[in-house]
Amino acid sequence: MIKETLKIFSQNVRKNKTLMNIILENNKNNMDIILVQEPPKSLICRVLSHTDPTGDPIYGTPNHPDWTLFIRQNPNQESYARVATYVNKKLQKMRFTLRLDIINHRDVNVLAFHSGQHQLRHKCLFRRQPKCPTLSQSKHYRPKQHCSHDR
Repeated sequence: MIKETLKIFSQNVRKNKTLMNIILENNKNNMDIILVQEPPKSLICRVLSHTDPTGDPIYGTPNHPDWTLFIRQNPNQESYARVATYVNKKLQKMRFTLRLDIINHRDVNVLAFHSGQHQLRHKCLFRRQPKCPTLSQSKHYRPKQHCSHDR
């Protein structure tokens, strides 16, 4: 199904897996795209390891049967993605792709997709304020979030 308009939901879930699952389930019939800042990551399984008898841990972000997850994959815990995008599977014909060739950074997702005869791109960014003693000590400090789209 090629759509003229897309319904987009954006939320910082602050690495909360329960909140992420609730958002995915509650929006499966009324949203087209869900943009997530600070997606949760949890242990999925352990794989055979030559150095660790318990196995190397594999971490991941929650999946849902009605959504396709687009996230920059990096096994390194310190550089795990801080943005994720879920696209409703009803939109498969729009051929969404994660464009790591445009930018490959843990704070940015660029998705390309087709709407009729146009190729469109959608960006989701996670930006923290610059280090500033006044801001970092403030209880009102919040990271900036910004999402946009362009043709």
